[in-house]
Order: sequence, then structure tokens, then C-alpha cells
Amino acid sequence: MVIHQGTLKAKAIFVGDGVHFGRTTRMVVHPARPDYGIRFLRTDIEGAKPVRISPDAIKSHTLSTTIGNGEFTVSTVEHLLSALYPLGVDNALVELDGPEVPIFDGSAAPFLYMIAGVGIRRFRRRRRFLVLTSPIEIYEDDRYICAYPANRLEVSYSIDFPNEVVKRQTFDLVVTPESFSREIARARTFGFMSDVEQLKSNGFAKGGSLNRVVVVNGHTIVNRGGLRYSDEFVRHKVLDLLGDLALLGHPLLARVVVHKGGHGLHHRLVREIARRHGVKKLVYPDQMAAA
Repeated sequence: MVIHQGTLKAKAIFVGDGVHFGRTTRMVVHPARPDYGIRFLRTDIEGAKPVRISPDAIKSHTLSTTIGNGEFTVSTVEHLLSALYPLGVDNALVELDGPEVPIFDGSAAPFLYMIAGVGIRRFRRRRRFLVLTSPIEIYEDDRYICAYPANRLEVSYSIDFPNEVVKRQTFDLVVTPESFSREIARARTFGFMSDVEQLKSNGFAKGGSLNRVVVVNGHTIVNRGGLRYSDEFVRHKVLDLLGDLALLGHPLLARVVVHKGGHGLHHRLVREIARRHGVKKLVYPDQMAAA
């Protein structure tokens, strides 16, 4: 468990296209002081102020996580946040000159490798952990997301698609920097060929390509080289979940169980944790036994 707050040792620069709007964006992740949090700023909007990630900043869950502050929005933040969160990067200013975080290969690996290359600076200031004291269970028909008290972050995720390639998959993970890097970071976003035209007609997937998305067409994987993991689909769902949990603003200690989830269900959990005052505590590491 990472005890002390962290930031980057130097700025990290990324340039790439967004998967939905198709625009090339330059994104710079700057180091920041303790207790600054993670904030996003659109440099292409004059006079805009940074938006700090939080449950209140969530604006949309359509195909990705979009945050904003009334002046601007930033889409597809989840892959970057999923890399920062397990690594213990609590403080950073993310500046970008477009509406969407670059998609790169559809995974968190490009962000992880760049951040690891730049290095992480630890402050003397300790982190505060969000600890559940009571369960939270959310059900939507045959879908659910539940969070239970635990002294570490554990995830159990299952998916079930009516497709012979994807089918039903389950993945369990105790989240650490090492397990994220080894088991989750390289898992790519995925979609179905049958949905591509509808997405494009609705203004999405303008930057989609086989270099950025795993595409399933009937019984086959269209991408040359196939999958990176036999269960890459459910692993990417775990990646998305970790990025969405980062929106809590503090590292969560809980066992999170999800079935047939997505950003909308993830956001419901984040908002419920934030809303319910009697089910959680913010504690320093030496206070965890008492929590």
C-alpha cells in the first residue's frame, strides 16, 4: 500500500488522437503540490479554470467518462486516471488543447510507461484513504455493482455478452501497482463491428481504428495479432472501473463486485459513496484499524 502522496517528478507529454471526436490533442501532465488532487484544464478555451476530479465533476457516461465544470468538458479520462490511481499519483495538473484524452492503443499502457519513465515523487504528506464501514449494493435488473468493507482494494468483475468470442468472463484482482501493470494496463477497449456504423452516425468513433480498439465481428477478432489476453475484454472493464473509482478523489479500500457493468453503473457507485455519509470514513493509514 502506498502511504504517502505522490506526483510526477517532471511533466509528461502525450500527443495523439481521440477515439470519439478524432481530433489530435497535445496533453501535458504536470507535477503538482500535495493536496492539489488531479485537475484537468482545457488550454484551447481562453480563461477556463481547472476542474478537479470528483463525483460532482461527472457529466456523461456515454461510451466513456466525461468530466467538466460548466466551462468545458473532457472526455475519455478513464484510461489516464486508471494509470494514475494504482500508481499512487494523487496530485497532477492535466492540460490538453482538445476535448478528449488521446486513446493511443486503447489501453492504459502508454500512460503507465510514460509515467514510470518520468518517475514518481513522494511527499511527506500522507494519503487519506476512503474506507467503507457498511456495504453499498446497486442493482439494475440483471446488472449490479456492490462495494463491501475491506482493508485493501479488491475487484471481482464479470461480463456476459451474447457473442461467442466474448461470452461470459470473470476476473478477480487485488489492486497494487504491480498487479495493475502486469494484469490490467495492456487490456484494450473493445467494440462490435455491428455497432460501428451506428456510432459514427451519432458522431462517435471518428478516431476509431484497429490500432486503437479491439473489434469483434461475429465469431472473429478483426485485429491482426488477436488478443493480448484470452480474457482481455473483462480485464479492460476492470481498467475502466479503476479509472472511474479515481473520481472519488481519495484511494478507496473496499471489495468491489460488478456484473455486466459499464461507466453508468460505475458512476452510480461513485455517487452513492460520496452521497451516503454513514457508510465511509476518511482515514490516515495509522487509523485504519480503528475504522
